[in-house]
This record gives sequence, structure tokens and C-alpha cells, in this order.
Amino acid sequence: MKLLGLTPNLMVNDVDATLAWYHTHLGFETTATVPSPLPDKLQWGMASQGEVTLMFHEKENLREEFALLKHAEPGGSLTLFVLMTGIRSLYERLSAEIEVVNPLKKSFYGMWEFTIRDLNGYFLTLAERAEEEGPQYA
Repeated sequence: MKLLGLTPNLMVNDVDATLAWYHTHLGFETTATVPSPLPDKLQWGMASQGEVTLMFHEKENLREEFALLKHAEPGGSLTLFVLMTGIRSLYERLSAEIEVVNPLKKSFYGMWEFTIRDLNGYFLTLAERAEEEGPQYA
């Protein structure tokens, strides 16, 4: 067996607003959508930036699909760790625009990283390998 990828399907309050947030702040492009029965709304959407893809699922529809999620709320305890390049310039821009939960710092495992919270309460730790020698995240 070989696993070939992982694409989180995140419960969100508003798919349209979430796609717009990820586009504005992180440069994601919408790659697929499913309309909602409600006019001018989306029930589900997928967006990508580089090698990272995320799916966003409207909470009431996701609760219908998975009965065990009937009391779940967006955000929760899920955190996402995203490898990237250009971390310093992104940090400078985002720290002026949105909530930065943990400021840019070098980790003990050789990564520069910082954490933000999206509009649904999910935490994204953005990380870039440090250039100097030292322990590296696998």
C-alpha cells in the first residue's frame, strides 16, 4: 500500500466567504464547487495553491452527510501544518492583515514558522526549512 495524498475536507460556516479568504490572504485558486440549494451560495468548494489543496464543506450539509458530526462546529482542535517558501514576506504581509496566533520563530527542528487562524477557527502553521544546517522536519 502507498498513500498518495491528503486533502482535508474542512467544515465551514460559509463556503463562499472561506474561498474568498483563502484567495485573498494565501493566494488559493478555486478549482471546483458544488452549488447549494440556497440561491447564490455554495455547498462545497475546493481550492489549491501550489501543492496544497483544501476542501471546504458547509456545516449543515456536512452534518447531514455524517450523522456523528451533528454537534460539531467549524475549527475545533484541527491544526494544519503547511510547508512553503517565502515565509518572511508572507509573515510581514499577513501580520498586518489578520490574526497571527504564534509569531515567526525558528523551531528546534530547523523550520521558520508562524501560525494564523482562519475565519472558521482553523489554525494554519506555515513553515519553511531554515537554510542553515541542523535538524530538519521530515
